[in-house]
Amino acid sequence: MKQPITIESVFPLQLHRKLYDEIKKTGWFLHNESTPGSRKFWKQYQEENVVFQDAGRQIGLKAEQHIGRNELIRINVNGQTLNQQGSAHIDFPDHDHYTFVYFSNTKWDKRWDGGFRVFTDLASYSFDYQSNNGVLVHADWPHYGQAPNINTDELRTTIAWSYRELH
Repeated sequence: MKQPITIESVFPLQLHRKLYDEIKKTGWFLHNESTPGSRKFWKQYQEENVVFQDAGRQIGLKAEQHIGRNELIRINVNGQTLNQQGSAHIDFPDHDHYTFVYFSNTKWDKRWDGGFRVFTDLASYSFDYQSNNGVLVHADWPHYGQAPNINTDELRTTIAWSYRELH
């Protein structure tokens, strides 16, 4: 994989809504940071949630055409509000690890910003936040989520599933 892969309409609408409903009913805490000492943003623990595990396995199957056989190794649920800009970071230092960043809000207006940025050795990429879409990246490519702007008080949510390629 030489560049990020966009997957549109990742889940059937019912599952997309179920994931967001799960996010809405679970508590958030201000803890997550892209890099040590960077601005904190919202986090949830959903690693034990079967809905998130099953969704992650579905994405792993979709990703096989791009990255081969893989196993789900981490689920990370993030939330950002105004001024909670992410910092460029990597998820794992190994090139055989991948992250799929899923735009989980059921409603989002592009005018609210909240895009996703990825940097490879050859180029940089910018993706608008689009509900029920996502981006697959090598986990060692620097990336970050952009905060929503002043035009909304909505929480921008993402689910990041990370995978290790099986050799």
